[in-house]
Amino acid sequence: MKTIKFILFLFISANCFGQSISELINKVDGSGLEVMLKEFSGEISTVVNGSTVTILNRQSHQNDISKDYLVQKLESFGNLSVTSDAYSTNGTNVIATQTGSKNPNEVLVICGHYDTVTNYCADDNATGTVAILEVACVLSQYCFDNTIQYILFDEEEIGLLGSKHYVTNFSSSQNLIGAINLDMMGYDKDQADDAPIHVRDKGNSIALKDDAVSILNTYSTEIGLTPNVVDPGIDASDNYHFWLNGKTAIMISDADGFSDLSPHYHSSNDRVSTLDLPYYYKMVRFFLGLTAKKAVISQTQNCNDLNNPDFELGKKPLIYPNPTDQFVTIDLFDNVYNEASVTIRNSLGVTIFKKPINNLVTKIDLANIKPGLYIITVNNSGKHTSQKLILK
Repeated sequence: MKTIKFILFLFISANCFGQSISELINKVDGSGLEVMLKEFSGEISTVVNGSTVTILNRQSHQNDISKDYLVQKLESFGNLSVTSDAYSTNGTNVIATQTGSKNPNEVLVICGHYDTVTNYCADDNATGTVAILEVACVLSQYCFDNTIQYILFDEEEIGLLGSKHYVTNFSSSQNLIGAINLDMMGYDKDQADDAPIHVRDKGNSIALKDDAVSILNTYSTEIGLTPNVVDPGIDASDNYHFWLNGKTAIMISDADGFSDLSPHYHSSNDRVSTLDLPYYYKMVRFFLGLTAKKAVISQTQNCNDLNNPDFELGKKPLIYPNPTDQFVTIDLFDNVYNEASVTIRNSLGVTIFKKPINNLVTKIDLANIKPGLYIITVNNSGKHTSQKLILK
């Protein structure tokens, strides 16, 4: 496995303590989801590695741009170790790991395939891929007892090759809590407003299914879907190799069988315009709630930048207010400042602001920066801490 980068360690504020699943579910951003869907299915252009590109096709032999898009997105969220596992000449899995604060060897896998059979393929499987990106974006801001791995598998369409490689090489030193596979989530053919949950009696998968049903029933107001348990579930997706190896897994899909699939399945007519976006947003909220439940929201008040030992607890730079409409203050406390600086990057990782810090407390005017979501990083004496910054 080749490590791409370990970047943007996230300073997680104390408000993560006691955060409820309901509050997390409500953080799903519909407008952001639609933009990512259009970018990843080639409906609109995007910027990858500083160049304007169109991700029109994600077939395994020509999906380097889509792989780089995924790495770039995941690296921008924070608190994630992002790796690219090139397991064959054409196949590359993208894996982002959010280390658990209490049980780092207890691993929850969140997965879906990003390759396609033709152009666009919005439902199959830009919907699953983008759902994983959205949930990683939200949950990377908080601490969980268990480790979460967000995995985008390659070469599902030509034989489930990416997931086969991953499951075969799963570390014996870790315990797989379960795998939640997402494959096609945005087309409610029968307009039933239900969530098909595919399950088989393998590796305690029935218990994971029960957790999924519980989330839908407990948070019915926030999600708005009813459970539709499919047993035995479809095994023609990446959940298959988990089941084959006796591991806990379910698949969440918009279809309960092949007759329930989008009529645009496996064709270039599978476009964002054919999706039921309100239904899709509900599915993403469901998925986020289930992930948060299984990862277990941390109940420690020392939920601070777990993967960044650079600053002592209690002496990390304080960045406030956040959100802000113009000014942000950086307080270094009693840390000695030496070649200190503040850098602000946009969601594409492009630096849009950089300034030296010459005082323990520095107030910065951001009036010339457009409202949006950014990553702000404070460097001091070779140490750094980063967090998301919302500019209103």
